[in-house]
Amino acid sequence: MADVLILAINDWANTGWKYAECLKSAGVDALMIKRKPHHFEYPQQGMILSSIEELAPYAQQAKVLHYVASSFFYPGIDIRSKKIICQHGNSLYRENYESVNAFFNAFCDYAIIQEPDLWDMGALNQVYISYPVDTETIKPVFESHTPGKRIFGHFPSSIHTKGSALIWNVLKAEVDNNRGKIEFWYTEDTVPWEENLGRISLCDIYIESVQLDIKGKPFGTWGNSAVEAAALGKIVITNDIWRGFYEREYNRPCEWIIANNEKELYEAVDMVVGMTESEFMAKKQACRAQVVGCHSFKATGERLVDKIYKNLL
Repeated sequence: MADVLILAINDWANTGWKYAECLKSAGVDALMIKRKPHHFEYPQQGMILSSIEELAPYAQQAKVLHYVASSFFYPGIDIRSKKIICQHGNSLYRENYESVNAFFNAFCDYAIIQEPDLWDMGALNQVYISYPVDTETIKPVFESHTPGKRIFGHFPSSIHTKGSALIWNVLKAEVDNNRGKIEFWYTEDTVPWEENLGRISLCDIYIESVQLDIKGKPFGTWGNSAVEAAALGKIVITNDIWRGFYEREYNRPCEWIIANNEKELYEAVDMVVGMTESEFMAKKQACRAQVVGCHSFKATGERLVDKIYKNLL
């Protein structure tokens, strides 16, 4: 049994489990429970309980119920004596924020917002906390596996939300223009999480996303794969139409190279190709340092406690 119970039906990107680990790193007794396993085959996931009868004793013991993925389900107890947190960071909230807010705002103490495009959409007591990553398990690989070439990678979880067609067209042209200097590794194949980390680790630069909207809603922000790639010691190229938001919230500059359109992606690729070896290595190290300083389990746990949990426990 735990003081904090993190709950989900589907724990997309293993987010709930990672938040539980963040809280534990900060000395908070936390447990993640979900209803369904994830097809990415994460080696460590939340506890899977398929019935309310199994869940109810854990919920009764907990002081805080923390719901992720904008989804609520009945935990088998009267929740009116509990502190409640809801967490938003997906398309469900982006596309249905008015109805989601109407439900959660009636009883939630805090709302965690994971992406700047979801900020100020009506959630009460909102706090921005970005994606955490296990920097103790995910170790950096700074050295190039192909000396003399710079390897760009793009392995989208969905080509419809990452701007993959634009990225493919730009990188194909850049490979032709820089013969012998760069390679571009691209596949739409979905593989288990550990295997995906392995293929990213073989690259030098990871291009995450150039997707400014999704289904007519503003997007243009980076996600979980950008943080994981940086943790692996890769230079990250991605989009950010919310310039200044992260810098203000985390009180430090963001090390990712930002490209919000085709022209800026060409410029970003050319910038990386033109770096000296010392500049190239320094940028890789800076991306990793940002993750350790802001997005590690330890750093995220401290932010969760400082912004929210010190007021609830």
